[in-house]
Amino acid sequence: MAQFEGNWMLVESQNYGALLERLGIWRTVRKMSAATNHYMTIKFIAPDQMTVINKSSLCEVQYTFRFGEEFEYDDATGRRVTAVFELVSPNKLIEKQRLPQTTFEIVREVFGDTIFMSAKYKDVSCSRKYTRHDGQD
Repeated sequence: MAQFEGNWMLVESQNYGALLERLGIWRTVRKMSAATNHYMTIKFIAPDQMTVINKSSLCEVQYTFRFGEEFEYDDATGRRVTAVFELVSPNKLIEKQRLPQTTFEIVREVFGDTIFMSAKYKDVSCSRKYTRHDGQD
């Protein structure tokens, strides 16, 4: 679990814009999202509770949850999301999101100082790579 804790910086993104488009995100939001630097901070509050802070030059989204319990939050595009997170191994975290009329899954895996994130919705997949960083923008 401790593998996830820390400050992370997005260093590589593949097909993210296409995934946002497939999810119905407006073109302007897709373009701005793809063009910004993205940082993520992960903290464990308790063994079964985590806080995630996603930050970019556009916005900051913070949510705290317990593993296995459904909760709601507003994502970076302003959509209301219902989600549940499962820590399936010390280095693998699965988020299942439910939106109006659809569901999809995001998988985050830690290997050393790298988090690999993958998501698939219908016929479109994307991957993103984050590396540890000192927390300074």
